[in-house]
Amino acid sequence: MVYGDRRKYLTALITLNPETITTYAAKEKIKTNDLATLAKKHQIHMLIEEEISKKNRELASYERIKKFSILPRDFSIENGELTPTLKVKRREVTQKYQELLDGMYEKEFASIILENK
Repeated sequence: MVYGDRRKYLTALITLNPETITTYAAKEKIKTNDLATLAKKHQIHMLIEEEISKKNRELASYERIKKFSILPRDFSIENGELTPTLKVKRREVTQKYQELLDGMYEKEFASIILENK
């Protein structure tokens, strides 16, 4: 989820695609398939950072994501983060992760990776 309401730049909350990331982990000999554990790995952070950088090259400066955090699990209907049609409930997600989102606008921020919530 990209966030930047009334902020100087955009940030993002990233969730990992289980199939894609476990295939990558196996290829790179990372010995876990647990998404929460993979979300904490420096190698996964670097992969996501590279992908965001590629996408950012196609965007205007005001559209680029400047900082991001990898969440330990995907958004879900059960946790109130998605609608039945799988759209992100931005208000709920923003409230739930407000501290993390605010942290990405502090100078000393270095990608925060949350523990399971």
